[in-house]
Amino acid sequence: MDGAAVVPSVDVGALAIRVLNEPDVPCKAVLTRELVEEISRAERSQLILPTEATRAALPSVPARPPSAKHSEFKNKGSSLKTTLHGIAHAEGYAVDLMWDLLARFTSTLPAADATEFALDWARIAHEEAVHFERWSALLRSVCGVAYGDLPTHSSLWEAATASADDLLCRLALVHLVHEARGLDTSSASLDRIVAYEQSSGHPANVGGPCADTLRRNVADEIGHVGCAVKWFERVCALRGIADPPLKFREIIQQRFRGELKPPFDLEKRAKANMSTAYFLWAATEPGTSDPAVAAKGHRKAVKALEREQRLLRKVVDAQVLRLSRVKGRLDRLHCDTSG
Repeated sequence: MDGAAVVPSVDVGALAIRVLNEPDVPCKAVLTRELVEEISRAERSQLILPTEATRAALPSVPARPPSAKHSEFKNKGSSLKTTLHGIAHAEGYAVDLMWDLLARFTSTLPAADATEFALDWARIAHEEAVHFERWSALLRSVCGVAYGDLPTHSSLWEAATASADDLLCRLALVHLVHEARGLDTSSASLDRIVAYEQSSGHPANVGGPCADTLRRNVADEIGHVGCAVKWFERVCALRGIADPPLKFREIIQQRFRGELKPPFDLEKRAKANMSTAYFLWAATEPGTSDPAVAAKGHRKAVKALEREQRLLRKVVDAQVLRLSRVKGRLDRLHCDTSG
């Protein structure tokens, strides 16, 4: 024996399967943070990347508690409680989606790309776990309920099931459609949360801790979409596909069960390096390929959203006025009592 220290290896695929098989979502988030920190401390030479055997061992769906309340319908978020619970639910599934992506597709890439791919998505899994924990903490502190107290749905996993056979399809459906849609709807979500928090006494047009958390999350999610764009375009290059946006459109038309439609948040998508060639075609009328018509359709959709935003602000202003009047009455009553 030469006395050299034995360098421990880190089996990334085994760690991914461990998280996917953990049924308790809060434990899944804690485990994710711990395991990604273990991966980040290791040298690249210590990492054992996922293999085809890893892929074969993956569960078809991530574990969830048998006692979980289930609904076939998505909760649209008619209150702050349901809104926060819905966001936490999405973040919990995002943790599983990142681990599944890493474990399922790393082995399909050349060795020169595989390690970078695994590290990218492990880092993002860590960020999604932090997001889940933030929203769960707010759900408890602000609304007095725990994650899992309200019914949840499994539709977030449908895109993963529909794209389990191909990396480009997975990146397109989960990240460039659903995660990018989260960027598009984030401003409206922020307005709703600010309105809820404002009615509880937080500053007008600013909100409180829930609004602050959403702003922080959106900055991370832009990076997640940007990472998906990077890998979508790199895999296209590896496969000799010259036009990634066209390939994306083909995948959407063949695999996506819904409809890609405006409004699109052009600023946030641009920050994620997602060119308009990926999505502006979806703003056209059926059968139309004229870019000018596409742009016109997009502008109409943006105007509709702006009208909705103005109506919401009127509701908020009315709530503020009502709150001010109630406060004035209370102040007068206190004066009368003290006098």
